[in-house]
Amino acid sequence: MNDKEGSLSAQKIDFVIITALPEERDAILNKLPNYQQLAPTQDDIRTYFQSDLSVTFPDSKTGFYRVIIICLIGCKVL
Repeated sequence: MNDKEGSLSAQKIDFVIITALPEERDAILNKLPNYQQLAPTQDDIRTYFQSDLSVTFPDSKTGFYRVIIICLIGCKVL
């Protein structure tokens, strides 16, 4: 992927979840708030999904974790 602003490689990513089956990917996506499919690039044939999970730390500070979900090559897109 290229490093244009907004591309996957230009973002901070906290967790990557890789699934073997589309059903597994879909089950995870159903549990994540406001996920979105990321725009494809010419350099990468994979389909990525992203969700930003809100978090409140023990000291009451808030933030989020960026989660990327990907299915192994061969998984069909939603």
